[in-house]
Amino acid sequence: METVRGRLALAGLLLAATGGCAMNNSVEVAGPSASAVQHPTLEGVPIPSGFRLVDDRSVAASSGPLRVVKYEFAGPTDASRVNRFYRDYMPAGGWTLRREAFDRGEQEMRFTSTAEECTVRIGKDGRQTIVRIDVIPLPRGTAQREARPPLRATNR
Repeated sequence: METVRGRLALAGLLLAATGGCAMNNSVEVAGPSASAVQHPTLEGVPIPSGFRLVDDRSVAASSGPLRVVKYEFAGPTDASRVNRFYRDYMPAGGWTLRREAFDRGEQEMRFTSTAEECTVRIGKDGRQTIVRIDVIPLPRGTAQREARPPLRATNR
């Protein structure tokens, strides 16, 4: 009976240890860095949970399907986790990472969709992480431009 209890206790410890390791690995490797929330003006662009809009540093305008957004958010998540958050979530919203840069403590990621460009800048302000999001329409291609009559040269 003692041997059975000992074996069960050892098996329980091994399962607990293995389960803990597996759980930690899955969080670090497979899962997104944070949960996402959606701001109504930034449809299709996720915001990390816990970040709040900084009203006096934000502006947005839209006209029909076109929008121009320059928003700033502040939150408690580490900048490297926010960078991973955007790498994880933006492709699900139809965005493709086109460029990434690091300049004087600020990470910059530029994404494009079929109709827009989104630049995400991640930096620090004291203990807060600052995320600046700029969304602008992509220039229309020549095939999509409105037809206009050719300019005529004037002879003088």
